Amino acid sequence: MPGTAASLVTLPIAFVLSETGILFYTVATIIVSVMAIPICGRAAKVLGQSDPSCVVLDEVAGMLVSFLPFSYIHFRTPWDGEPVNGAFVLFVSFCFFRFFDIQKPGPIQKLQNIDGGLGIVADDLLAGLMAALATLVLMLFSTVMSATVISGVFNLSSY
Repeated sequence: MPGTAASLVTLPIAFVLSETGILFYTVATIIVSVMAIPICGRAAKVLGQSDPSCVVLDEVAGMLVSFLPFSYIHFRTPWDGEPVNGAFVLFVSFCFFRFFDIQKPGPIQKLQNIDGGLGIVADDLLAGLMAALATLVLMLFSTVMSATVISGVFNLSSY
């Protein structure tokens, strides 16, 4: 539950950071991610746990990665420049991130097995990357489906 709470708190932070532009957003994401490795590693040692749930900086870093493409496209589809609902995109990306972070499919689980802070943070960074890709695919699919439905409606009305 702390990971989900931290991910939710990251939503408005990511949205505000995305308004600063891709360069600042990317630098901020890198700084948070790099700082998270020793901080999470030290916290794990102090608490005597391999990945303590009360330490959530790794989730913040992963969420920032999941929104990275959207800071670049400024909530427009990368293929046609049409505006998209930024809040909806953030929500979808959040859902995908939490899914990948909790379920840890394939390589995400392997990264978590790395000792120390690197393993604590690396799985969240990959979950963020997978969430970003899944969100982009969903955006593309929904754009294609919308265009297909709309063109179908117009073709039917011409009869």
